[in-house]
Amino acid sequence: MNRKLLLFSIVSLFIVFAGCKKASVIETPAFTKIAVESMLFSDVPQLSVFVNELPVGLLDPGVSISKLLPKENNSNKMTLSIKDATSGELYLDSVFQPKDLNAFKILVDNTLGVRQFMKQGTDNTDPVPNEYYRIQLVNKIKKNGTERKVTFRLFRDSVNTFVNLKELEEKFENVGYGEMSQPLDIQILYFKRSPSPAAPRFARNIHIQAVDAVTGELLVELQPDGNLAVNKNKHSIVAPIIIEDEQTSLLTWAPGNNWTRVEL
Repeated sequence: MNRKLLLFSIVSLFIVFAGCKKASVIETPAFTKIAVESMLFSDVPQLSVFVNELPVGLLDPGVSISKLLPKENNSNKMTLSIKDATSGELYLDSVFQPKDLNAFKILVDNTLGVRQFMKQGTDNTDPVPNEYYRIQLVNKIKKNGTERKVTFRLFRDSVNTFVNLKELEEKFENVGYGEMSQPLDIQILYFKRSPSPAAPRFARNIHIQAVDAVTGELLVELQPDGNLAVNKNKHSIVAPIIIEDEQTSLLTWAPGNNWTRVEL
């Protein structure tokens, strides 16, 4: 009896193990999160966001959108495209290596003529210090039809308007064509008061000079009209306007009061 029971047990175990198959690994698709924020300025159109030509969604000024997308097999690169939601015009594109989270901040402003990806930490939400300007410059300088990467050097009036100019330590360096510089906080200095303490104070003008950031060529020389007409204690984004002589290709500044500007 015991031998029959033992034999029955062995046969039963054999059947159970024979019926078990090795566990198979279930493959799950890998995902990556795409987040895009459009900065809010004066003239920002509605945008369409695409990744690898697949629509992610519509992006309104001052808001962000995000979406989980599957990673493509055997691909370590993806392409982000930003287009005008109405016309379909391509404003920006970028090839990136997908991570778990891929966050982008963009600025497209038709008034300033800017289309660029913003670096992290460029929110600049800190208040402007008292008696300072906060300035960013947009580079729209071409010469002979060629877009130039520019460094803007700054000079300040000394004893009178456009007399004994002194160069500031601050400068806007390596600004690509159609791009916006990093912000600079620049202290406001005034001409000496007249003998009457009730007399109004006049701030010393800040004039700009444009130099090719690659070759060092002087592109736009200092001139009285080429000054930054901005308000104190404000954050101003300014696109200096140039005039090119058709015969000599000499570049000069249009009057600073006519430069395109946005005040935050």
